[in-house]
Amino acid sequence: MKFRNKISNFLALINNSTKKRDNENDNLSVKDSIVVSSIDKLIINPELRIEKIEYKIPDISVVKDDESKLFINFCKEIKSKDKVMIPIGKNKDELIIEKLSMMPNMLIGGTVMSGKTSYINTIISSILLTKTPNQIKMIIFDSKRVDYSIYNGIPHLLAPVINDSKKLYIALKKVSCEIRRRIDLLKQANVKNINQYNDMVTDEEKRVPDILIIIDDLTNLNGIEEINNGIEYISSNGWNANVYMIISSNHPSAKVLPSISKSNFPSRLCFKVTTAQVSQNIISDSGAERLSGLGNALYVSRMIEKNIKVMVPFITDNDIKSIVYNWIEQGKVNYSNDYLKEENDDFIGNIVEEEPLYNEIVEFVVTQGKASVSLLQRRFRLGYNRAARCIDFLEQNGIIGPCNCSSSREVLIKNDSNDKC
Repeated sequence: MKFRNKISNFLALINNSTKKRDNENDNLSVKDSIVVSSIDKLIINPELRIEKIEYKIPDISVVKDDESKLFINFCKEIKSKDKVMIPIGKNKDELIIEKLSMMPNMLIGGTVMSGKTSYINTIISSILLTKTPNQIKMIIFDSKRVDYSIYNGIPHLLAPVINDSKKLYIALKKVSCEIRRRIDLLKQANVKNINQYNDMVTDEEKRVPDILIIIDDLTNLNGIEEINNGIEYISSNGWNANVYMIISSNHPSAKVLPSISKSNFPSRLCFKVTTAQVSQNIISDSGAERLSGLGNALYVSRMIEKNIKVMVPFITDNDIKSIVYNWIEQGKVNYSNDYLKEENDDFIGNIVEEEPLYNEIVEFVVTQGKASVSLLQRRFRLGYNRAARCIDFLEQNGIIGPCNCSSSREVLIKNDSNDKC
């Protein structure tokens, strides 16, 4: 049958494409854009091996500016802890520190110039002063393109600091794949979470690092609906796989961050805002509109029944440079630029392995002449997330067209009704 031959040839092309790996490396200057360890080591490597490198954490004494005294006090408290800890702020004489795994996702709000970016810098810097890249990896999105470029080159990053919304969308998809792979790993090991898995692993190289995704500022993103889908999946499923998120927004309205996503961010920090309604959107309570003074914020989390006022720590640019250069000077990471490519090769590179029914789904939608999430759910008895992922695969491989405001997608590979067996 001609049609069957067409499908067979087309599926053969797809299977061949899954084996392609682009190994070209761009020549990037060390100073301007050092490309850090690729996320391939986490997603593609089935043994979850971390780098065979002994990292040396910079001593806290590299932080010297007087303005960073409160930050130093936090780092001294954090450094003795085994888990990744996040400095929240000082409430009267008490230092508020949260375990990242207990947060597990954080939403930061406030007006422009209220202190959001400075606070995120303290979070990143505290991690660099207390944890190695074998313990935690980060993805940083910088909407303003200048606030976090200093971190390019640190081995904690899964990719250089991202400035483009499209690349952020790709990164979120890759992390979603990693979450699914980690959950499968937990099932195989018969444990409930990654912490239990790491405790039972005797080989240090097989321990699974935490992943922290930082997005600043969500308000300025293009394609916000597509990115919200990634945020929704990661924030609701990532915590059990030790994947966490910190997101900042000038105005986290329902349009910017839907209420279903906000419910996945139990830890909230709100700097000065313009109205009580905005404060209500961020921390589900008023009061942030009355804040005054730099660094003051209201904080609420699962561990705190009522919001508390805190003075967040601060670190100067000079101290950030000292910490970053200490990491870069170690020069013990094999850099790769695969993650910079706009083509989502890693995400679709193992489609057949990621979705065992993929070839059958291709033949089915071509035969039907239409494709939709609900259609795949009914025909193959799939859950919504799995069916939606298959639709993404089909679109990215050019089998179906983009969303066109209807429930069904156009199938670009046509079934010739005149073909006969």
